[in-house]
Amino acid sequence: MAKPTYGNSDLGHPLDEPDINISVRQHFGLDADLEVPAFSQRSEHVPDID
Repeated sequence: MAKPTYGNSDLGHPLDEPDINISVRQHFGLDADLEVPAFSQRSEHVPDID
């Protein structure tokens, strides 16, 4: 079975996949030493920061 492919036009995002890692502790205030994938550029589907 073929793996689905997603191009920029399908997702409406300038990047095909997350390109950086961020600290869960720093960004979400959780007491955990975890890093998670993230996008360095916003798309039209991302709401404004409160």
